[in-house]
Amino acid sequence: MGYAVVHMQKIKAGAVGGIQSHNNREHLPRTNPDVDPLRSWRNYDIIPCDNYKRAIKENLSNLVKSNRAVRKDAVVLCNFVVTSDHETMKAMEPEHQRELFKDSVKWFCDRYGADRVINATVHEDETTSHLHVGIMPITKDGRLSAKAIFTKTEMKAIQTEFARDVGAKYGLERGVEGSERTHLSVARFKEKQALDTYICDRGYELYDETLSDQVKWR
Repeated sequence: MGYAVVHMQKIKAGAVGGIQSHNNREHLPRTNPDVDPLRSWRNYDIIPCDNYKRAIKENLSNLVKSNRAVRKDAVVLCNFVVTSDHETMKAMEPEHQRELFKDSVKWFCDRYGADRVINATVHEDETTSHLHVGIMPITKDGRLSAKAIFTKTEMKAIQTEFARDVGAKYGLERGVEGSERTHLSVARFKEKQALDTYICDRGYELYDETLSDQVKWR
């Protein structure tokens, strides 16, 4: 049995273009040699978005009640990555894998509001298939605040409840709570390191609950 792996990246306003480019493969990746451009045609959208900045601007206008300007260093998007170890994902039938990702998107929409989810993209051109889900951290009372929503308690709850509600259906279990074991294959760890380098250069913050209670990669 494999582990349900969920990462979260906090995307600041100045880095929105970078994560869009990465997710939509608008440019050839320079920091991740495991991306095979010849297989990029296999990537697909569950919730397509070709202009993150516009979608974010619209949500800020429609869902945020404050009239104050958004700070340049404000977190405007939380990019979740959903996957498992390479061996588990490779052994999973393509139809089963697609259903896993579709159920994952529904889970995030139900939990945080479908109107706050601006994109959901599956990458199959890397060593391990994985899903990106972009969520705007807007509270129920109309505040843009990643800190208010994605607390340490909530990040733990995501790991437990996602594994219970979605992962278990596909033979995936929760990682050991508090363990520093990553549950990732060497290949997937390399991919993660490459993405970490990419995001650190552009002001992203990556939280990975599978490593410990809360680890900040910078």
